Amino acid sequence: MTRTRCATLSLCACTLALAACTATNTNRTPDLTSGLTIPAGETFNLGGEQRGDYNAEITNKGSVAVELYSTNSGQNFGEDRLSDTPVLIGTVEPGAWERFSAGAGTPLLLKNTSDTVDAKLKVEVWGDTNLSMFYTDNED
Repeated sequence: MTRTRCATLSLCACTLALAACTATNTNRTPDLTSGLTIPAGETFNLGGEQRGDYNAEITNKGSVAVELYSTNSGQNFGEDRLSDTPVLIGTVEPGAWERFSAGAGTPLLLKNTSDTVDAKLKVEVWGDTNLSMFYTDNED
């Protein structure tokens, strides 16, 4: 009985901790909300030179998957970056949403996986909103 109670209390504590982490974004109005169209064959670059951290919730409103990449270049500004090699950190399928975090100086790269269909997203950001935003052609 004691083990069950301890396990139940631990489970409750973990659930509360998870709820508290989740509540950071869901109970507060986003600092930035945008409808975003990523043309076929292109990648949208969000951030990269910001001084603070940010969290982004990406909702896929379109019909094509969007791959999300990042680099580990955080907190190194200008040309002294640790690495600018993008690493796949997730995929947002049509109708789905995902949350991602980026540290200071770290970009999120949203890649339209289609060469023929535009991607349609809703992007919500909490935290530093002094973010650079631009498009680049997809690299093969």
